[in-house]
Amino acid sequence: MLAGADGSEVLMSRGVVNKRGVTDTLGEATRGAGASDVEQAINIISACLKYNKLSPANGYDAFDSDEDGKVSFADMRMASSVLDLGIGEDVLEKVYNQMDPEGEGHISREAWYAALAGANAEEVLQSRGIQLEYPANTRGNEESTEAGGAATVSERSRISISTIAAVIQFNNLSVEDAYFAFDVDGDGR
Repeated sequence: MLAGADGSEVLMSRGVVNKRGVTDTLGEATRGAGASDVEQAINIISACLKYNKLSPANGYDAFDSDEDGKVSFADMRMASSVLDLGIGEDVLEKVYNQMDPEGEGHISREAWYAALAGANAEEVLQSRGIQLEYPANTRGNEESTEAGGAATVSERSRISISTIAAVIQFNNLSVEDAYFAFDVDGDGR
């Protein structure tokens, strides 16, 4: 089913113009002028959120992989791995410790917002040849609708499949790698 899906269409509909092709990843950290590893990792996280049109609040929820309302280090590690951010565990631990200075075992929403507020997502995206363009009259997360305002089941399915194909294409995953990435419990099914 994914073989016929067009991930490029979804990436383009999200306003991604990539001078080197839409399949570049955010997997390799780039060095901004004088940016520390922690600053650069936060920039990468911010770029990932911006690329996916997620607000810091929605990004916090997306990083909360166990959905307990808190971002723990395990949550951050899982999100970084799934998103293929290319942030080493040692740097990820430093980022986590900076966002959880009191050692509470989770990052507060306030600390998450504060860390992302000073991030430079544009630098990371531009370093990968990605320029986000958002037309004034469209929003990237709108679905096609039929008369009456509701997308049909088949239309939602097509959108979902195309979105999955875009994620696979964006992360340069083979079909086999993508299968294993989605097989969260590792049972092979």
